Amino acid sequence: MKKILLSLVIAISLSGVVNALTYENIEDEVRLLVGDDSSSTTEQYFSSTTITRRANIIQDDIAAKTDCIVRRYFITTVTDTLTYHLPTDPLPLKVLRVDFEDSGSTGTYQKLDYTTMDKLDREYNNWEDLSSGEPLYWYQSFLSTKATSFISVGVKPPPTGDDVGASKLRVDYSHLPAALTATTSVPFNSNPRLYSYHYIIVYGVAMLCSSGVDRVNFKALYDSEIAIMKANLAHIPARSGGITPRNR
Repeated sequence: MKKILLSLVIAISLSGVVNALTYENIEDEVRLLVGDDSSSTTEQYFSSTTITRRANIIQDDIAAKTDCIVRRYFITTVTDTLTYHLPTDPLPLKVLRVDFEDSGSTGTYQKLDYTTMDKLDREYNNWEDLSSGEPLYWYQSFLSTKATSFISVGVKPPPTGDDVGASKLRVDYSHLPAALTATTSVPFNSNPRLYSYHYIIVYGVAMLCSSGVDRVNFKALYDSEIAIMKANLAHIPARSGGITPRNR
């Protein structure tokens, strides 16, 4: 039976999945793969509540590993202010790129080069007190208390009065998708670009609902499809720097 199930899983080609899976579809597929597809709910080993919880765990794991859900957010700059908080809803995962609006041309943005606070500490003993000016670099910091957790974007140097007001930071960051809460919920915020990756959630949940050799096999499938998804969604990292001349 295990060999038959594994053969069924291997035969499924994600590249052929062109339609969205709803949460109801995902639960049905998981039950088929793990042999828990009795028509009677009283005879099912896993409750719908358990599969829903695990489906959301897997959806979040995929989003964290692939940065598949990205939002663009605009922040109005403030004179001599280094750091700016990103919103906590949706919860940010990682900042991908930061641009600064050209003070001489509204709506025209210049890419900022990525740096780290540790690098700034090594290169400038008092970098937080240096003169303000048009920002050239960005960094991120993670701040957390017992009640809250958020990401801040910092710029160096902080903007001067001539560069603030109308000027904005344009921030691209990945975040967690909306939870699957209903049978009609579609993964990854219903983004059509991600339809072909919905079955990865099925593999992940089947992995969590299995043990022994089956769990190992499902994990191998899950990991390999995650790698394919990540490669297909790959973008040029904005943190590499040196993409355009910095003649200013």
